Amino acid sequence: MPNLAYVHVLLPLIAYLVARALLSRYAQRIGTAVPGVLTGCGAILALLLPGQPTGAAFAFVIDALGAIALAAAGFEAGRTMPPRKSADGSAARTLRRSIAFFVPAITGMAVALGFGFLYNAPLATMAGAALTLAAALWLCVEPGVYSLAAAGIALILARAGQFPEATTVAWSIGVAMAILAMGGALSRSAAQASGAFMAAATIALAWAAHSAGAPWPAAGLAAGFAVGLARGSALRGISARRSVVLAPLGVLGPGAGFIVIEAAYALAFIAGLSLAPRALATLLPVAFAVAGAAVAASALRGLLSGEHAVSLPSDALAVAALLSFSQADILGDAAIAGFALAYVVSAPFVRGASVVRTGAPAETSIKAVIGVSGSDESVSAVSFAAAIGGSGEPVRVACVAATSGNQGPSLAEAEEALVRCVVAGASEGIRVLPSVISAASVAAGLARSAMERQADAILLGTSVRQKQGAEEQHAVLSETLEAFQGTVIALSRPKRFASAGRLVAVAVSSVEKTPEFERALVAIARVWGRPTRTMDGLIIGGQAEALADAASGMLDPRAIVSVQSWRDVPAALSSLGSRSPGFVVFTARPGTASWNPGHERLPVVLAGAFPESPVALWFAPVRGQAETAQNKTPPSSRAPEEPHPDAWPPLLSAAYDSGRVLQNMPEEALVDAIRRLTDTMFPTDKVASGRLATAFSAIARKEPIELAPGVLLLHAHADGVALPTLAIGSNPGGWPLVALSSPVRITVILVSPSAASAESHLEALTQIAMAFRNLDLAGHLLGA
Repeated sequence: MPNLAYVHVLLPLIAYLVARALLSRYAQRIGTAVPGVLTGCGAILALLLPGQPTGAAFAFVIDALGAIALAAAGFEAGRTMPPRKSADGSAARTLRRSIAFFVPAITGMAVALGFGFLYNAPLATMAGAALTLAAALWLCVEPGVYSLAAAGIALILARAGQFPEATTVAWSIGVAMAILAMGGALSRSAAQASGAFMAAATIALAWAAHSAGAPWPAAGLAAGFAVGLARGSALRGISARRSVVLAPLGVLGPGAGFIVIEAAYALAFIAGLSLAPRALATLLPVAFAVAGAAVAASALRGLLSGEHAVSLPSDALAVAALLSFSQADILGDAAIAGFALAYVVSAPFVRGASVVRTGAPAETSIKAVIGVSGSDESVSAVSFAAAIGGSGEPVRVACVAATSGNQGPSLAEAEEALVRCVVAGASEGIRVLPSVISAASVAAGLARSAMERQADAILLGTSVRQKQGAEEQHAVLSETLEAFQGTVIALSRPKRFASAGRLVAVAVSSVEKTPEFERALVAIARVWGRPTRTMDGLIIGGQAEALADAASGMLDPRAIVSVQSWRDVPAALSSLGSRSPGFVVFTARPGTASWNPGHERLPVVLAGAFPESPVALWFAPVRGQAETAQNKTPPSSRAPEEPHPDAWPPLLSAAYDSGRVLQNMPEEALVDAIRRLTDTMFPTDKVASGRLATAFSAIARKEPIELAPGVLLLHAHADGVALPTLAIGSNPGGWPLVALSSPVRITVILVSPSAASAESHLEALTQIAMAFRNLDLAGHLLGA
């Protein structure tokens, strides 16, 4: 490698940013394997670099990131620690949870002693390894307050024999007391003027804790917890004397969750960079043992604690503990590699972790019809509907076209809206079954569609922040609740549920008593991709114990709070963690006994307090309408099974046979390529071909639709074809198009007869979209 300036700094930085960007793009597919994949990327880069990165600068980066990640996690833990009363004080459950809590310590001890005796390691080394591994195990699964505290204590104990002199400890205590005194003084002045001081105070507290003997991750955790506790105290108005001293330290905002994630991911990459890949092969037995121990300990801990879902390694904070003592002889590189492997192996199961085992309703899937309006919200609801369905069945979407004399989208507009849903579903591997309905009103059309298809729910996209169209959306929602007696769900920013750091179930009192409540909890947790047990709960006008009892153990009673009025919701939610929360609001239908007009303000209140968070407004079905689609549909009327997906669809086979699939097209301009493709569809009618090519070229410039990056879709109805007709052209070099970020390498044109129904046209589009998604059609066309 040539002698490049700062190669050990700039090359890893560029590599990390590229890897992080790629993983963000495919985050939904990769899930919680991201830390493990980043560690692997770092290890690959370590093979390419001339020597391993070492020195004071590299150690500083590791210490700084470890302290920052755990300081942010500690801030959240302190901020989210209001006094909560457990709804279950049974001795058996308390004993089970106590045993579960110490599983990481027992596992760490077993692994460290086993390999310690095998390699004849000193007792002190085995003790340090056991404590370090226990800390990592406490941190690897959504750590709460007690897990974070245990991990911090374990990291401090692992430094036995490395503590500073008494004078240094005394100096550290003096610094901490001075910071608290300055905080008390500042609390009596303008709080806004102390923002810079607060950042300095947090760093100084961590520095003082480290000087007193705590490793940097534990020092950052302690400092962050103090700041978070102060912030939570100020918000909740408890312990006024403590707040006077500490409250000014709590000005850190809701960016803490972002800091936790990004700092931990950067640590995962650096952990891989610090590995010695060529020597790692000799430590594979230890790596596999650590991976197995991490998976087994996390799963056992979840089972013993009574969680109703699989608990597996998913949080990258564990890397901070491993890096703080990576020099331990019997852990070292093998432990880091083992945890990376555990993240990757666990990811597919964490994604489906919300499936409840015991005490859950027998049927947890909810078959839904999406009411499409053409907005981004309704298009994004495709993945939401697929998740609550949970059975791999196709997602049904419906758009109501206005009848003569009524307001609403035209048939062409409805068809275009459904096309975008088909494309959105195909991009995520979801088969979408679209339909256009003609009805006097949107609500009547959707209700008819849902009843004909034996659906459990109707999904509607909303945008509570946009005043334009808000009244119309509210009217459609109200009319739908009157017309359809099943579940109705109004969604805002549904695509963000999967990436939400927390999910809060907000229930209006008495709604939790409906028979469908448990099934709804399981379904929304499946959308989130995490166990129901990790959700927070809030009940309005009722007791926290009532919500815990209704959830039948699916919600942690310690994570449930209660308020008396919807007006108290913002204050109660302000104490929640800041990892980009999402909300599902279980509310009463208008006209029922538990309905209150003030409840309609809840979505607006949530949007004001958490403007970027996803919200699902969930209206339970009218009693007697909760029977599942599987039970309602007689065997004779069920839809036939879908054909096997690994065969080319007939539409594509016909295009190949008729010479309408053109590879390596020589045309340099997209307009010329489009004209050549339309000529293959209308070989004897050049006028029709030219007219259609002109229309398609205009659409490509103004409103292009991408089936996938680099794949342009053009579609229309026209005379001159008897059946839906397909033409495809490819150019590996690509055609530039200003409206798209990447060149068009494949152009897909579909033309259906003018008299063809929208359903047949959309079915053809679905076949094409799924061929690109599932059969690697793009690879075939580009000669891969």
